[in-house]
Amino acid sequence: MVESKSRKRKKTSSEKEPSANNMKQERLKNSKSEEKKSLLMRAAGLLFAVGAGMCVAMSSVFVKKLSNDLSSLEIAVWRGIGNTILVFSYLVVTQDSGIFSGFNRNTFSLVLTRSVMFSIAIVLAFTVSQNLPLGDASALMSTSTIITGFLGIFILDEKWKLRDMLLSILCWCGVVLISRPSFLLNLLEDTPVVADDSRHRLTYIGFAIACATLTSMSHILVRKVGHRLDVAKITLFAEAVGFICSFLTLIWQEGEIRIPPENSWKYLLPICVA
Repeated sequence: MVESKSRKRKKTSSEKEPSANNMKQERLKNSKSEEKKSLLMRAAGLLFAVGAGMCVAMSSVFVKKLSNDLSSLEIAVWRGIGNTILVFSYLVVTQDSGIFSGFNRNTFSLVLTRSVMFSIAIVLAFTVSQNLPLGDASALMSTSTIITGFLGIFILDEKWKLRDMLLSILCWCGVVLISRPSFLLNLLEDTPVVADDSRHRLTYIGFAIACATLTSMSHILVRKVGHRLDVAKITLFAEAVGFICSFLTLIWQEGEIRIPPENSWKYLLPICVA
């Protein structure tokens, strides 16, 4: 009887050991799979960021091409129409549930605020692209990444390292050089800078900084919404609100909406898609 009990104990202990080993192996497999997923997500995020940058650059060039044919408000209206149709069609094809499902009072207020900010930022971006050199305009509006990181500290409780702070200071020094203030250029150049030209340029530089700030706030609000809503639904709401705001502003200012000339559609259609 004693021998049989000891054999049973050995069997149970031997059975427990491989089960523990199996648990360790499963944990290792899970950790490796999670690492692979995180690497794939980062790679996808980088690809999406590069693609978004290329789309923004392409649309900025085409907005500059349309400077003589359409105003920034008119471009914003037609862009809102095109993007609303595209995103709505995508949601109709891919979404099983209702397009407006998932909204509650909190998410609706966040998405509405984000949409208004983004629509104002689009009009400011088009205005800056039409009135400043594209290199200066893109550099000024790209400061939204720095502003987003700075706001993320206070709103999203994200960490900010010393390296991030130093790079942000370097970026803002570049903004000062791009703005070319008259008091600085008068010290470096023999020919004085005309005050009216400087004020005109500083106005659009202020528009660019405001555009970057509003874009950063829209990114922060998307993070606040989190995974409660699909990104496509947020985009559809933003494009629809942007179209309505631009349309009403254009009607209030000019009283009508002009049909774009035939030669401008080759630039306007890529802007609507981008």
